[in-house]
Amino acid sequence: MQGGVAPGTGYLEDLGFPDSRIFPDLDTFRVLPNGDAAGKVARVICDIYNPDGSSFAGCTRQALQRQIAKAKSLGYEMMAGV
Repeated sequence: MQGGVAPGTGYLEDLGFPDSRIFPDLDTFRVLPNGDAAGKVARVICDIYNPDGSSFAGCTRQALQRQIAKAKSLGYEMMAGV
């Protein structure tokens, strides 16, 4: 896994590259249309946790989920488009 996190942000190398645990969200599993010569390629999005099972503050997916929950508690609904 390559996170590309900038030095000085308090993650990865700043922490000595600690162990982490990832858990796949199988609802995000998709076979991609552009396979390679070996066959089809798929992707699945994962959540990152600390080795003790607590949330990893640097997991952007969890950060977004927290913000969506906060907005919902204020009466807003998340809508996005690409």
